[in-house]
Amino acid sequence: MFCYNLYGKHVMTNVKLPLLCNIVDSNKVDLTVHVDFDIITNDTISIKEDGEQYVIELGSLANYYIDPKNDIITCKAPNFESFFSTFFNIPFSVYCLCKNEILYHACSLIYDNRVFCLTGNKGVGKSTVMQILSSKNEFTIFSDDTIHIDSNLLSNRAHNLVKHTPETVEALKLKTLNVKNAAGKYYSSFDISHSFLKINKIFHLVRTDNNEFDLRAINSNLIKNSVFRANI
Repeated sequence: MFCYNLYGKHVMTNVKLPLLCNIVDSNKVDLTVHVDFDIITNDTISIKEDGEQYVIELGSLANYYIDPKNDIITCKAPNFESFFSTFFNIPFSVYCLCKNEILYHACSLIYDNRVFCLTGNKGVGKSTVMQILSSKNEFTIFSDDTIHIDSNLLSNRAHNLVKHTPETVEALKLKTLNVKNAAGKYYSSFDISHSFLKINKIFHLVRTDNNEFDLRAINSNLIKNSVFRANI
């Protein structure tokens, strides 16, 4: 068994997560994850409630069974890449919601010891903008894709990895780990400077008619899209 610090939780897994470096003492376990590798024969995509558990079907990529009462997540996936590419988003989103916590679909940066989040639809360029800003001395990366937020607005990341399309890697001349996820994106890593920080502001990123980036103020509808539709 292996233990990792994911979203501020001590998570025990039966498979090694080789891209992650935050291995912690396993004396305290908040969540247990068991993964079985097997072929999935259907393409169903759904989230269903089954008594006190939740069943998440992600097509041929993975099936998850969430047992929030006993703090157990079980996964069936055809290979490690399919599991690792899907594990940190929808399954954790459902688990956190069951615990009255939230997993926010956003990239985030640290500026002056404060966290600033960038939300936006999938593919809008959140990771690209974050990478560009982090090349400036004033900004450092805090998390990519998702961020855990508690009731005190304290945030935690899942890991120190960032996913980039091949086009972004080529355009920005990025160094990667030479490993791709199930969607064909490359992983790169960043140095971890803080384990958790308070959220300061959240911005919504969109593309303009001129294909430029624009940051807009958050309203309640955008929050719903960012939290639920984009992530779940």
